[in-house]
Amino acid sequence: MLLLTSTSDALVESGSVSGFLSVVHFLSSVFAVCTSAMIMFLLTRAISTKRMKDREQGLRDRYQEYLADFISIPIKDQLSSMGVSQTISGLTKSDITKSSNRLILLDELYNLHQQLGGYQAEMLKQLFWGWGMQEETISNLKSRSDVLKIKSLDIIMGLDMKDQLTSVAQLIDSNHKDVRSQAMACFVALSDGSFEFLKEIPDPLTNWERHKILDAMAKLKERGQIDFDHWAFQLPQHTLFIQELRENLQPQLAHYTAWLEETIKI
Repeated sequence: MLLLTSTSDALVESGSVSGFLSVVHFLSSVFAVCTSAMIMFLLTRAISTKRMKDREQGLRDRYQEYLADFISIPIKDQLSSMGVSQTISGLTKSDITKSSNRLILLDELYNLHQQLGGYQAEMLKQLFWGWGMQEETISNLKSRSDVLKIKSLDIIMGLDMKDQLTSVAQLIDSNHKDVRSQAMACFVALSDGSFEFLKEIPDPLTNWERHKILDAMAKLKERGQIDFDHWAFQLPQHTLFIQELRENLQPQLAHYTAWLEETIKI
């Protein structure tokens, strides 16, 4: 009887161990499959990302080559007279029409525009309008991406797109501080020095907002014609800031009197 009982217990125990080992084997197989799938996914993603980066870099190189050739067109005749040939690299239809490509084209076009001046900058500006790049710029103002909004505001300000003043004003109350400060600077630039937007801002501006506005106003050609007294009267809550702008943009000798007396001693 004892022998039969021991044998029965051993069989039961053996069956339990066998079942446990089966579960472990199954879980190990599932883990191995999941691990292999994850490794394959990461490898595929890495390869895809590299291909995408290579494609984007190739596209940027073509855009840069095209734009560099484009702005040198006016000297083509002079080069020909010296025996130097000039070719214009071509772009495909998708390079100009595909939405993802146009975002890269917009980036390259404006980056080059910022580095140039005179007729070359004007040529790129005409190319910007000719390709309808303003559509991407305006669309990006409504994007969820704050980075795209800031870039668009920078482009709108740099290309003096005054027709977008209303859209720019709507971003002045943005929750994102950089979007808000860039919108303020853009509004000032497009409106040739108007502080109308400050009427809706009861609180003092941050140092960064003040800096952005000052930087934008310093680039205005007619900044000397701004009536600071008028704005100080209209915006009493921002009188100190407006006075600060006046001292920086329209400095008077009295502004430096204390400094002169302190530094120039006989």
